[in-house]
Amino acid sequence: MGAYSIKHKIIFSHVAKCAGSTIMSGLQEAIGADFHRCNPHCGLDVIFKEIKFKNANPLEFRRLVSVRNPWDRAVSLYHYILDAENGYIQTIEGKTKKIYKKKINEDFNEFVKLIEPLPSHYYDRYHYIIKFEELQSGFDKFCDICDIPKVKLRNFNKNFIRPKDYRILYNDESVQIIRSKFQDIIERFQYSF
Repeated sequence: MGAYSIKHKIIFSHVAKCAGSTIMSGLQEAIGADFHRCNPHCGLDVIFKEIKFKNANPLEFRRLVSVRNPWDRAVSLYHYILDAENGYIQTIEGKTKKIYKKKINEDFNEFVKLIEPLPSHYYDRYHYIIKFEELQSGFDKFCDICDIPKVKLRNFNKNFIRPKDYRILYNDESVQIIRSKFQDIIERFQYSF
């Protein structure tokens, strides 16, 4: 999912379970009517096309995205899929790129094997990256840079069932699976288990 503002020259890309709904709501409140949401599954390329369609140059826009500790994000994603998606995860078959849904079982350590990593260097396409763990302060800094009003972020899609300490769901193998799949994010943003 993504959104943009022509007037403020802002693009926001929503990475699942990285506070994207919270950030989108904050930007909507700060920007108002000029804040345009895209198709729920659109990526940066689709947002660029929409902006070009409105006779603007997306390369002049500030690009914003958020990131979260991959081990914490996996737990949040797992509980979201069990609750909101009725236990179905959308996956992409490697060779054909065909998208299909697969029912997950309730074993978290099996679930982590199904998680698709973000493309290598995914975050290199963005100018501003807000860490989930520093959400309000990161959002405030971005608002200052863009000269838009700061707003207090309201938490959306918070799961109250998941354990507070994400580490308790992991075994040694699943810790390593996440480390392997998200090594570039772990290193770049200095995350640890």
